[in-house]
Amino acid sequence: MILQYGHAVFDGCGADTARPSRVGRYPALLMTIQAGSPYASIIWPATPKHPEGWYGITGGFTGPEIRRLAASMARTRQEARPSRRNAGC
Repeated sequence: MILQYGHAVFDGCGADTARPSRVGRYPALLMTIQAGSPYASIIWPATPKHPEGWYGITGGFTGPEIRRLAASMARTRQEARPSRRNAGC
């Protein structure tokens, strides 16, 4: 499994075969390959006109499995906290 955070893109020409999907309330692009073992990639938020997102998952999953996995990822926000250390020490 490959997880992407911050800037998620499809490898190679995956965006060419990806189809619109959803991850919760966000638009997503889903690419699946059924050649022996299942393989899928999902990126969100992303649309066909903008096939890049903040999050991505790729691995040996079916389409429904990877959508469930993506939906289970809690969205969190990291707040910057001031350091208690003296600057430069």
